[in-house]
Amino acid sequence: MPHLSKFGSRSGVLVLSGALWIWATAAASPILSAGGHFPALSWAPSPLPRPDHVVIVMEENHSYSEIIGSSSAPYINSLAGQGVLFTQYFAQYHPSEQNYLEIFSGSDQGIGSSDPNPAPGSPFTAPNWGGELVAGGQGFIGYSEDLPSTGYSGADTGAWAYRHCPWIAFQGSGLNQVPLLKNVSFSQFPSNFVDLPAVSMVTPNLNDDMHDGTISQGDTWLKNNLDAYAQWAKTHNSLLIVVWDEDDGTEGNQVPLIMVGQGVQADSQNLDHDSLCRFICDLYGLTPMANAAGATTIQGLFSGGGSTGGGGSTGSSSGSSGGSSGCGATGMELLLVLGLASWARAGARLGAR
Repeated sequence: MPHLSKFGSRSGVLVLSGALWIWATAAASPILSAGGHFPALSWAPSPLPRPDHVVIVMEENHSYSEIIGSSSAPYINSLAGQGVLFTQYFAQYHPSEQNYLEIFSGSDQGIGSSDPNPAPGSPFTAPNWGGELVAGGQGFIGYSEDLPSTGYSGADTGAWAYRHCPWIAFQGSGLNQVPLLKNVSFSQFPSNFVDLPAVSMVTPNLNDDMHDGTISQGDTWLKNNLDAYAQWAKTHNSLLIVVWDEDDGTEGNQVPLIMVGQGVQADSQNLDHDSLCRFICDLYGLTPMANAAGATTIQGLFSGGGSTGGGGSTGSSSGSSGGSSGCGATGMELLLVLGLASWARAGARLGAR
């Protein structure tokens, strides 16, 4: 510190008293840590990066341990190695339809547990991220394998099942509804992936989603039909999500959730279908609806700099509060520096008079 005589006695007293005031205020502060320092300064987490495209693929009726590590699912396990495998993710209902609605709208819409077709009270007008993405111009399309025709909402036919296509329960032209032209066959899934909407939901038929077919059959279908997108997503700011609607009743409804895309990394908490619903809302700036509003969202998924995902990260139940980063100096130290500088400038002005 300069000698007090440089600024004169009055300005010197100002500098000294300013420093003492700062130290006294800091010492009395209730936010001091036990060590006598302010906590390291931190900033709130930045908003989630917004992928250009998200594709959600729904699989059926298998528990976590039936898929992960299974020799019948080599491709799915390779996806887990390329992106993030969430090890504490849980479905919420038995049987299927309620789980699909929960992902899509944060609620089972009160349909009960009988997988009804059509869902009682449908077409619904409750908030859902599909309808909101369409209304907001970002876009949503539901692709289902073997859908008889665009906009079809009738009885199950062949290996196609209404209960596995939640957007149909919201199909219509009213508030929060999904236009029938957004309900299409998987045969219309584009080969040029830039033509995809912001979010797509893909439902294989009952043979290819492991409901009626084998794990191996579902694994092969996923590889043949979505691997090109998965690899593209890793370098094009996009995301593939593969999730199971429910388990087979043996593991407390613990199911696999896998995400592959640009910059993904592991960092999650105990999660469920409402968490996935909220995650989609958070990605695209939508207000989380129904049960999703209070759900634990998926945090810390994306690494900085948009690097390509890989390395087999595993999301566990440890979680992350997210976003805190020290700035190289304690809050007290920074406060003192700024305070002394301010008092010194004031002293200099007085000394110049």
